[in-house]
Amino acid sequence: MTMKDLKQKMTTSISEVLETMFYMALEFEECDNIQDSNIDNEGDIRICRLDFTGSLTGHFIIFVPKDLLITMASDFMGEDKTDITQEYSDGTIKEIINMVGGNMFAVLDHEAEFNLGIPEIVEDSDFIRSISSNPPEGLVIAEAIEGHLGFIIYAG
Repeated sequence: MTMKDLKQKMTTSISEVLETMFYMALEFEECDNIQDSNIDNEGDIRICRLDFTGSLTGHFIIFVPKDLLITMASDFMGEDKTDITQEYSDGTIKEIINMVGGNMFAVLDHEAEFNLGIPEIVEDSDFIRSISSNPPEGLVIAEAIEGHLGFIIYAG
């Protein structure tokens, strides 16, 4: 399976999960680099990683501006934005990456066995800078009304 195929399946899964669970209409941007999306100017970024093994081995990364993540957590949990704690928003980003990963592998090959790890929050203040200088091939940027969010798949 090519990276182009993986990105297409991931894009479909992102759209299905976020539109169904978060009522977010998304548009996907063709970005050669992170600066094209302007996500690097949308404030603090929260990052989460999910490892997977099976016929493909690798990991997913999701990165979301903190303000957008609070909105998503509020919508998902049915709570006021002012009541959303760091714990709630971290739980939401972990749930998003878990749902997107699970959905993607179900769509990719419903007979193959894939094992998803436990989503982990990544504390990396240089993350945006590092992917800006060396954009990963598996980068997908989605635009919602409230801002941008990014996903990366690394698979081998």
